[in-house]
Amino acid sequence: VLQMKGPWTAANLPRLTAALRTHAARGNALTIDCSQATYADSSVAGALSQLYAYRTRTGLPLVCRAPVFLPARGMLAGNVPMD
Repeated sequence: VLQMKGPWTAANLPRLTAALRTHAARGNALTIDCSQATYADSSVAGALSQLYAYRTRTGLPLVCRAPVFLPARGMLAGNVPMD
């Protein structure tokens, strides 16, 4: 489980992308827990969208838990299982 807390913007995107790269190719189910995220800008939504595309292409499961920020929620809600 990767847990996102507080606001996420381009300023802390390198931290997020490093974590996503570390976990993206692992064969187990990957859960992104956004329940404590207070904001995410479009750069973060883009990173999560790229993760979704990669996991979909490779047949690896991805779950987004309690998305509370609108950009990613709107983009992911139709495609990613939600807890």
